[in-house]
Order: sequence, then structure tokens, then C-alpha cells
Amino acid sequence: MADHGFYITNVRLTGAGVDDAEIALEDGFNVIFGASNTGKTFISQCVDFAFGRTDHPKAIPEARAYEQVHVTIRARETNETLVLRRSLRGGDIAAVMEDGEKLLSTSHSDRNSDNISSLLLKMCGLLGRRVTENGRGKTRSLSFRDLTRLVIINEERIIKSDSPMRSSSYTENTVRQSVFRLLLSGVDDSSIVEKKEAKVSKAEARGKGEVLESLESELLNQIASFKSSESVGDLISRKERLDSAANSIADSLTTQRENYAIVEADRRRIWTRLQQVESRQEVVSQLLARFILLSEQYDSDLERLASIAEVGNHLGELKQERCPVCGAPAEHHDVEHSEQESSPEAVASSASAERNKIRQLKSDLVDTIRQTGEERDTLISERSDLEESLTEIIQRLQNEYQPRVAAALEQYQQIMAERARVGELLGHHERLERIIALRAEAELQPAEKSDSTVVTKVSSGLAEPFCQEVERLLEEWKLPDRGRVTFSEDSQDIVIAGRDRSVDGKGVRAITHAAFSLALNNYCVIRHMPTPSFVILDSPLVVYRKPDDGEESFSPDVKTNFYRQMAAETVNRQVVVLENDDPPDDLESSVNVIHFTKSDYGRYGFIPRPSGKDQGENESD
Repeated sequence: MADHGFYITNVRLTGAGVDDAEIALEDGFNVIFGASNTGKTFISQCVDFAFGRTDHPKAIPEARAYEQVHVTIRARETNETLVLRRSLRGGDIAAVMEDGEKLLSTSHSDRNSDNISSLLLKMCGLLGRRVTENGRGKTRSLSFRDLTRLVIINEERIIKSDSPMRSSSYTENTVRQSVFRLLLSGVDDSSIVEKKEAKVSKAEARGKGEVLESLESELLNQIASFKSSESVGDLISRKERLDSAANSIADSLTTQRENYAIVEADRRRIWTRLQQVESRQEVVSQLLARFILLSEQYDSDLERLASIAEVGNHLGELKQERCPVCGAPAEHHDVEHSEQESSPEAVASSASAERNKIRQLKSDLVDTIRQTGEERDTLISERSDLEESLTEIIQRLQNEYQPRVAAALEQYQQIMAERARVGELLGHHERLERIIALRAEAELQPAEKSDSTVVTKVSSGLAEPFCQEVERLLEEWKLPDRGRVTFSEDSQDIVIAGRDRSVDGKGVRAITHAAFSLALNNYCVIRHMPTPSFVILDSPLVVYRKPDDGEESFSPDVKTNFYRQMAAETVNRQVVVLENDDPPDDLESSVNVIHFTKSDYGRYGFIPRPSGKDQGENESD
């Protein structure tokens, strides 16, 4: 089974220019002791303030330079650690978790979980629980502030004579009793239905009748606006006929749309092919123009080569002349004026060979031009056929299929509009019938009796196991005049050996109040029931050694037994005791003991003592 609650591991104050004030706590038993005015009470106030308390911690001179309080807690079920950070001047609370930082409001809300109360209640297993506010059964969601009164006990409240649950406010008393009952039973008040006062019930009945009468009149006017004399049976029959006609036309409309889709698919196919043919025709036309231009270039080259061949033949027939430069015959020509040149016959032969090559190329080109021309003519013919087919399909779509679909759709819309009108009129008749029935029921229903109240007090039977735990603690502490512990349904407090706790002196009230809070914590932890699982007790024993006037002196063994029993049994729960007197000497080996010396020896107090500080300037306790 899961362990509920959490425990505090660190309390720290921070500020600019000063050393942090810090104290480390452990899961289990923690004792912080020392002289007055060393900051013990201030620690519990800072913790409560980080948990959403409205009142600020007491303003003490030593804390003037500090700006923020940081309280580190660890959830028992998930072992998750988070730091709650809040300005000592107030405001929202920042929760620093492993996955980041989240800003939380101090005001509890069951509609928004972004508040410190919801976060802590979730760890305690109490999120979403409801408690009763009054005897009529009005409920509200549980807030973590409802629990702090039972787990953070200051030095003023621990000695009060009233029950640890009681308050001067009747409404607050009801809430506190509901919280106590929830912790003892694990069952909240969400099942309670709030009872209304008789005058409220009558007023609601009259108001309900007036509203129903107004709605009936409004519906009659709406029915009259349709100007229909048909009965409800006639309207139902007409609606059935309209449903049948609408289904028939819907089938016809579906068929028309399918036929239209088939023809439309043909149109898209022809249009796509037409685009391909037009594109190919453009390419072929450009190629054909280039081929014709190349053929003309071949004709020009053939004419040029024919001229070269003819000139070479004529040059070969001319006789040789002397060199116009040096006057020497050709065979005795000066080397400086002689150049290597081909004979006219060779030139003519080369030109003839080139002409033959070009003639072959032109012959191939002629075949290509012919084939390209044929392809162009084929494409032109196909394009013409495609354009004709496309025009025909478009005319069919526009003149035949589209009008059919439009006509069927218009008829369907008309029927559906008429069907909606009939349905609306039938709806008015149905609502009118229900309103008439409700009016008749309201007139016959008797007024609700409100003389019974919701039981909010905790019964002695429910509290019996809790009382047994209180009795066990007092037995182990060896409290004088101890005996059977019972629970008073009148005072909602424990009764020890037939004696109300309220009639004892403040020393006994302090230690029995501590027994009340610790027993409740033990009760929930042992049974794995929802609980915060920690208790902070401020000065449960300091008053015990100083009895009121008329009281007998108390045995000092009670204090020793208290510490030893707490050290031995604090498992899966945390207890922090703030005291003035020293605990037993051998306690430090098994308990987290912190001593504030209020001197230069050891640790002075919660807040570090500045150097040069006068001995008389001390922290608040």
C-alpha cells in the first residue's frame, strides 16, 4: 500500500548580503531545543507560511535582512523532492520541481489545481475531498489549511482548554469536525445532499411553477406562429412521408452524381490528352522548321563545293609563269617565296568528296523531314478530333447532367426544409407536453421538510480506535492519573479516566494535546490512510514542569519517557518538537537533535549571529 504525505528536509532563509539561515530535518523524530529567543517558533511560522498561511511570520530584528523562505519537502509515495519558495512579504509561492518551476496561488480552489493547497493535498491523498459546512449539509472542498491546525501546533494553542478541533465559530467547528471524521474514516462528505430551508423550498416551488407557466405560454405562441391546424399524429405521419421522399430523392441524387462523375472523368482524360498533343505538336513543328533550315544549308554547301571543284580543274590547265617576286621559273623558285600548296586537281578531288558526303547527309535529312511532317499532320488531326470530343462532352455536362443534378438537389433541399419545419413543430409539441407534466407534478409535490439536520459531530464509536492510540501513548509516557481514554461527543475532545481534558492545568493540557495530534498521526500512518504524516509541536513539555496553582508537581520521568517513546516509534512519519529544556543525553545517537546555545559556543540560533552583535539582541523564540 502507498504511503501518504510528505516530510520536511530543509528550512532556509535567504537575503542579499547575509548568510543563509538554514536548518536540516530528517524523516522521523527531530528535536530542536535551546533557550528562548533563538528562533525555534520562528521556524514553525516560516514552514506554515510556505504552506500557504496568510499571516506572516513574526517580524523579528534578526530576520530583517532576509527576503525569502525556502522549505524543501519530499513526497513519500513518489520520493519526489521539491522546494517551496515564498517572499517573506507574501504573495504567491514558487514550487521548484525536477521538471521546472511552477507558480502557485495561496488561495485554495477545486476548479484550478495551480495552488499550494492542491499540491500538498495530492501528496496527502486528500485532493478533491469535501467537508460539511453546516447542519443542512452544505459542503465545500477540503483545503490544506483545514489540516494545519492538527499538524502544526504553536505554543499558544497547545495549552488551550478547548478541543484541538474546536473554534469559536460554529461554521468553523462544523468544518473541523468533518475534517477529523474524514481522517478517522477515510470517507469524505461528497455524498451529502444539501437540504434547503422550508421557506427556500416554497420559494423555489413557486419560482419553478412561474417559470414553467412562462415556458408553456412561450411554446404555445411559437406553435401558433406555424399556422398549422394539424394534430401531433398528423404531423408524425407527414414527417414519415417526408422521410421516405427524402430517402428516395437522395438515392436518385446519388445516381445522378455518379453518372456526372463518369462523364467528368472522360472530360478530364480527353483534356489531359489534348494538352499532351498540343505540347508535342509544338515541339514537332519547331523541329521541322529547323530540319528545313538545315536542308537549305546543305544546298548552299553543295553549290560552294561545286564552284571550288570547277575552279580547281581550270587552274590545272594554266601554264606555269615566273615568280613575280624574284623572276625565277617555278622549278628554280627561291625557297623564301615557295609555299607548300595542293595541286588544283587535289583541291577539286577534295571538294568532290565533300559534296558526296553532304549529299548523303541531305538524303537522310529528307527522310527525317518527311517523317516529322507526317507526325505533325497526325498530331494536327488528333488535336482536331480531341477538341471536337471535348466540346461535345462539355455540352453534355452543361446541357444534360448538370441540370439533372441541380434539379434533384433543389427538390431534396425543399423536402429537407419542409421536414425540418415539421420536426421543429413536433419538438415544440413534445416540450409543451413535458412542461405540462412538470407543472402537474410540481402542483402535487408536497413541500420539502427541513427539520432533519446532517450529523456533523464525530461519534464516540468512530473515535474509539483513535482513543486507544491516545491511551497507549499516555501509558508509555507514564502520565500521572492516566486511565481509560474515551471520546466526548459533546466537547469533541478526549476524556481521560472520566475527566475532561479542559479541566486540567495548562501543563497537562499541553502534553495531552500533543498526545491527541501524535495519536491521530500514528492512527493514519499505521492504517495507510490519507494524512500529511508530519507533526510540529511547539513547547509540549516546557509548561509541564511548572504546574498551575493548586496542581501537584509532575514527575520528570514523563518528559524522558516522552522522548524515548517518540525516538523508538517514529517510522514513516515525521515529528518535530521545539522545546526549551534539554532532551535526555543519550537521545542524540538515534534522533536528529539540534541545540541552539544562544552563546558563542555551538550554534547560536536559527539565524546566524552577526559578528559584533550585542549579547542582549536575540532572536524571537
